[in-house]
Amino acid sequence: MAAFVSNLADELSIFSDAGFHLRCFDAHPLREKALRRYATEKVFWRSPRVCAHCDVSIPKREVLLIGHLVDDPGDPLYEFNYLALDKRHLQDWKPYARFRELAAEFQNSDRYLSYYPLVEGKPFRAPPGKLGKAYVLPSRD
Repeated sequence: MAAFVSNLADELSIFSDAGFHLRCFDAHPLREKALRRYATEKVFWRSPRVCAHCDVSIPKREVLLIGHLVDDPGDPLYEFNYLALDKRHLQDWKPYARFRELAAEFQNSDRYLSYYPLVEGKPFRAPPGKLGKAYVLPSRD
């Protein structure tokens, strides 16, 4: 699969930019979730860049894209999944301060391990042993 998960702490990161047997993937318990996320990411990254704040097209050099953050609808960061914002108007976007606070907490926790910072904060640290676990197919016996 192509790269579609940048957070190495995300359970779907084992599929991102990875090669695997189709038979293994088809039997994996996270298969459907991975396919849904991959499809959502594909649409988001290919969509026209329209600001979530002012609903105006954003020039490429001025866009801030926020992709997938969390799965849980009860998590306060959930509302910020998949947004395009105009960097020139961030201070005018009312939820910006709240987003920055939540994103900093998330980024500085063990829930976010990525080469791509969300906001200023803790630099990337390699997640020891966090590169995923192999999935073993159930035996045919």
